[in-house]
Amino acid sequence: MACFDIPGDLMLTADRRSIVLVTGAKRLKQRMRAGVHTLLGSYKYNLNAGIPWLTWLDKSQRVPIEAELRKYFLSYPEVQSIKSLRLRLDKNTRVLFVLYALQLRSREEITDTLDIAQVLT
Repeated sequence: MACFDIPGDLMLTADRRSIVLVTGAKRLKQRMRAGVHTLLGSYKYNLNAGIPWLTWLDKSQRVPIEAELRKYFLSYPEVQSIKSLRLRLDKNTRVLFVLYALQLRSREEITDTLDIAQVLT
C-alpha cells in the first residue's frame, strides 16, 4: 500500500488556503485517511474499489472490517503496532466512524477518527 513519492506529499494547511509539503507522521496520517476511505469502498470514482463494508454492517459483521483495517495499517513499514482500533456506528446520523491509534517505529503515535459514510438502514 505504501507506494507514494519519496520526498513527501502535499497537504492543505488547517485554514485550507495553502498547500505544504509534509513528511513523517503527518504524511503517513494523510495517506492512511485516503487509503481507509478507498479500502472501505467510499471512493466515488470506482464503486467496486474496497471491501463490501455496507453488506457486513447490515449483517452486524464488524470483524471482517476490523481485520481488513488491521491488515491495511500493518502494510505500512513505518507502523510498529496497532494500539487501538474501534468501529462506532452513530445510529442517529447513521455514520460509521473508525477510531484508531498506531505506534510508529519512530516512536511517534498517530491517532485519528474517520467518518466513513452514511449507512442506509
